[in-house]
Amino acid sequence: MPFIASKIADFILNFIISLDEQEFKEFDLYETNEEDIKTYYNYVRLLYLLFNMNYDSDYDGKKVKNNLSEA
Repeated sequence: MPFIASKIADFILNFIISLDEQEFKEFDLYETNEEDIKTYYNYVRLLYLLFNMNYDSDYDGKKVKNNLSEA
């Protein structure tokens, strides 16, 4: 018999995931360490590769991040 999470557990998991997603989207807005921001943008570019999406390599990190959020 497969495990079925309760409605409360499902709600809490979705809440946690949405908070993590929001934090990821806003990371570059609040981070001040330039090296961490560069690493973040490289991570976003890796997500493009993992999802087999194309991006313009001439775009700056913010534009690449915004395009990923819209996809």
